Amino acid sequence: MRLKDGGTAAGKRILIDGQQRVTALMASLLGITIINKDYEVTRIKIAFNPIEERFKVLNPVIQKSKEWIPDILELFAPDLSLLDLVDAYKDRNDGVDRNATFAVFDRLKKIENNMVGIIELSNELDIETVTEIFIRKTPEICFTV
Repeated sequence: MRLKDGGTAAGKRILIDGQQRVTALMASLLGITIINKDYEVTRIKIAFNPIEERFKVLNPVIQKSKEWIPDILELFAPDLSLLDLVDAYKDRNDGVDRNATFAVFDRLKKIENNMVGIIELSNELDIETVTEIFIRKTPEICFTV
């Protein structure tokens, strides 16, 4: 299989479905910069609303909202005190239950231990079989060639 750079994929694993999603998630969780469609170096910031337990790409409206954590990267800082984060969030949002908010943040923090499910296909499969598997909307697929 030929790669974009002109080389071949022999002995390499290629993500053929979910590449953009996996790249965006990993870049946001690790604080890695990417090059956007306008060729600008930027960092993807994913915001989190612990009350609604929802994620969104950071935008100016969310940035101003007290209910949103503007960048989930702060939840994965090595020196983070989850209790301090919960208390700061509770101080900004009247009526928020401290224990429930702690449980939500704790559950979110555990995402760093999750595995991305993959199906690894044999390099001996013909293109028709690979196409059929891809069409069925399987999870992220790595293809070893």
